[in-house]
Amino acid sequence: MNTSREAREGKPSVPGRPEPVDVAKYARVFGWLILAILAILFVILNSGTVSVSLVFAQRDVPLFVALLIAMALGAGLGSGTGWWLRRRRTRRNVDKAAPPGSAGEADKTEKGEKHPK
Repeated sequence: MNTSREAREGKPSVPGRPEPVDVAKYARVFGWLILAILAILFVILNSGTVSVSLVFAQRDVPLFVALLIAMALGAGLGSGTGWWLRRRRTRRNVDKAAPPGSAGEADKTEKGEKHPK
């Protein structure tokens, strides 16, 4: 059974010609393999225990856990801030583009907000 890309797309394959290699597939597998190796090394090299002060308590945790929590908090705060700023900018642009008495102002007054200055 011929399962090449040409066969799947309905194109006949040329006899004697090797099947094309799906480079993107191998690149993805290679990328995931590199990430897995780096993750394993990260855990092994940072497996020592550290003391973390949590304002009201102090805990001893593996270093890689503390680093992962710090990275997750940083990524979350960074993404949340970016999202909030884009949302704020979009709302300002919509408010500036809406002429007086348009639906944009009506929406604000229906929600109980005061009229814009």
